[in-house]
Amino acid sequence: MEGKVVIIKNGEVVNTDHNIITFGGITHSVELINGNGSGVFKWMAVGTGSTAPSSSQTGLVTQVDIVGTTNTESTTVSSNDTAVFQGTFSFTTTYVLREAGLFSSSSAGVMLARRVFSGVSVVNGDSVSVIWSIRL
Repeated sequence: MEGKVVIIKNGEVVNTDHNIITFGGITHSVELINGNGSGVFKWMAVGTGSTAPSSSQTGLVTQVDIVGTTNTESTTVSSNDTAVFQGTFSFTTTYVLREAGLFSSSSAGVMLARRVFSGVSVVNGDSVSVIWSIRL
């Protein structure tokens, strides 16, 4: 499983890179495939933490917001082999965003993936969209 993250601030791409898939995210994905899990990955969070990503992490270091995602499929190598998650954040407070994650719930969910990136400064009125692609 591999992932790619695109971060867009006010309509301009400001960061594109790969991410870490977590151990918990892999386990939960297997449970969902087998029909033994609940809580699909449809939440995305952003934060200000800059701790290096690790597969053993279970949440963002310093989460500041979480939103529901729009989920679709796209084709990378074979038909519909990539899950695409898109979330848009609107800010009323100043932050320097440095991390993003995909979750199975808006509260205490399983984190599928985490990405740490160069700081993206946001102020009141800014909008940040994150497009996350996960290929199995």
